[in-house]
Amino acid sequence: MKFKTFLKSNSDFLKNIFISTVIGVCASFLNYYFNVLLARNLPSSEFGIYSAALGIISIIQVPSLAISSAVTKFVAGNRGKNLKIFKKDLFKKFFIIAFIFSVLFFILSPVISDISNIPQKYMFPLTIVLFLSFFNPLTKGILYGLEKPNKGNFLNLTESVLKICIGFLAINIYRGDATLPILAHGLPLILTGILIYPFIGNIQDKGNIHGSINFKNVILYFFLFVFLSIPYTLDLSLVNSEFRPEYSALSLIGKIVYFASIMITSVMFSKAANLKDKRERRKVLNISLYIALFIGVCLSLLYWFIPEYINNFVYGGKYPEITEYLGIYGLGMTLYASTYLIYNYFIVENFIRSIYWLIFTAIIQILLFFFRNDSLEHVVQNQLFLYILMFLGSIILLKIYVRKMDGTGIEPVTSTM
Repeated sequence: MKFKTFLKSNSDFLKNIFISTVIGVCASFLNYYFNVLLARNLPSSEFGIYSAALGIISIIQVPSLAISSAVTKFVAGNRGKNLKIFKKDLFKKFFIIAFIFSVLFFILSPVISDISNIPQKYMFPLTIVLFLSFFNPLTKGILYGLEKPNKGNFLNLTESVLKICIGFLAINIYRGDATLPILAHGLPLILTGILIYPFIGNIQDKGNIHGSINFKNVILYFFLFVFLSIPYTLDLSLVNSEFRPEYSALSLIGKIVYFASIMITSVMFSKAANLKDKRERRKVLNISLYIALFIGVCLSLLYWFIPEYINNFVYGGKYPEITEYLGIYGLGMTLYASTYLIYNYFIVENFIRSIYWLIFTAIIQILLFFFRNDSLEHVVQNQLFLYILMFLGSIILLKIYVRKMDGTGIEPVTSTM
């Protein structure tokens, strides 16, 4: 009876999770196929450069996560009102911000190129990706705030389809060059983010929203997502260039586990942001964590038992060195995905002080690569230690936060770090 009651009371949430998972699997498969396509057809040196560029892309797209979270929370708090005025004001502000950041990035590109070992010619396409990444989260944030996460996930699927199309152009026309593969992370955002932005959130008739999101929160969320994204992005730049292609291939397969496990994040965040009761929000987190762990462990066990088959299927046996690490690396990515979900919950709860733990683990990662970067085994051990450390720390912080809130009923303040 309890199980039936549970299903009935959470039917909409579970239905959205199921739909999100199906859409997410399709999108993840296309993203995965895109990278495999490049791994098979680009020269090893160019694939290594693309992998390093992918690490930078993941970092420069972090603002989109912060923007989307802030917009989601604001719209959820004003649900039922017309968003037309709000959207125009928001677009103007972020156009200016995107332009300023893009110019600064391009000015600093020689330094970034030296640090990341990425040729200067790829800095301009990276700048374009940065500029476009500011607009897509406006659309998705509104959809999530209106508790329509699956429409946002459908946009993700559309982006993946467009990315594949650009990938085929890159392989067949500009083979051996990483420019188009880099641009493939930005150009689809024009269609999925900017073009449909004017058409969402205009049908409500309960008054207009004249306010705007709190940019102070955007900045706080930005730094939180920066440090949350560092563990699986900075490693591609820090890893020894002698075995970077092998580690990039391992990381690519490991990210399948990670992205499969966090596919439900948008549904969780959208649902939690629209709930007023903190116990209900916690229940949403618990359900999401169980599902993420189940998905991650199942995929990791698959990696563990048939690693040679997976390597042959993905890379045609090109990177045999990675087979012994596939299963354990997948489990590490499962723990990291769980940490990601917990920190999205912290954002909903405005528990921003939790960023201190992320700053600490980022320092640990840099030190690990500084002292242990002589073999593929060392790098894998570094990352596994890091993922375990992040997960345990986030669980402890969650327990401390829950105990404090249950004891006092006072929400933490976002304005202080």
